[in-house]
Amino acid sequence: MGVEEVCLEGSDLARQVREATGGRGVDLVFELVGGPSINAHLGALRDGGRLILIGLLGGRSVDVNLSMILSRRLRIAGSVLRPRSRQEKARLIADFTAFALPRLKDGRLRPVVDRVIPFERAPEGYKALETGGVFGKIVFVMG
Repeated sequence: MGVEEVCLEGSDLARQVREATGGRGVDLVFELVGGPSINAHLGALRDGGRLILIGLLGGRSVDVNLSMILSRRLRIAGSVLRPRSRQEKARLIADFTAFALPRLKDGRLRPVVDRVIPFERAPEGYKALETGGVFGKIVFVMG
């Protein structure tokens, strides 16, 4: 998958990322959780880096050090699909399909599955998400 380093989520994430990148930080973070984790993710960015907020599982509100954003010229953007028009959603789906299907077919793009769990054991999957350490999707099998 091209992974050079794995950094574990937590309060020292920024330090781990800086060590792994020779002190530079990363160019881009896709923030899926929101809430308190956003500060660690901002700290992991290089100067001029971007954070794209696409989820709020960890909460809608958080205290953020705005001077860090200003002094390091960080950029934060948010994006969700729900409020978009049907036409825009259809265009995004068509664009993604044109990009992804050939890559899925030839193996350049592969889904990452952490584990497959029978649906009747769904609480086990949600517990794994809650406690962390999941790398990829958890798939529930029906029937």
